Amino acid sequence: TQRAMLDYFGIHGEEGEKICLRLAIIKATNLVAADKSGDSDPYVLGIAGESRDKTTTLHNTVNPEWHETICVSFSLKQLQDQSSECVMQACDHEHFHQIRLQVLDNDALGHTDDVLGAIQLNCKMEGAAADDSLRL
Repeated sequence: TQRAMLDYFGIHGEEGEKICLRLAIIKATNLVAADKSGDSDPYVLGIAGESRDKTTTLHNTVNPEWHETICVSFSLKQLQDQSSECVMQACDHEHFHQIRLQVLDNDALGHTDDVLGAIQLNCKMEGAAADDSLRL
């Protein structure tokens, strides 16, 4: 069942091999203005376990268009361990690799970047197609 679950997701390879999940980041609309100027300096951060990747920062906009691809990676061993838990737990959302996307405002003054929005993706994104827009 472990191999069947990985086959279902189209994941193949050696146990120690790294898998890269590519996420197309297209645009965001009507973001919160986090800067005093009435704009934000947004970027998207993708997080999967210890893996992180981000888009470039677009300055002075609340309607950014990135048209970029980011990659979050994890080992096939991690997926195998989590997929067997997923099978045992009837694919409970808490027991499968989750991917978090955050839209943040880049703070050039060295302060912590402000979170403008976030979404958690997991193994049961029912009703979402590969090219769907997702609400944060």
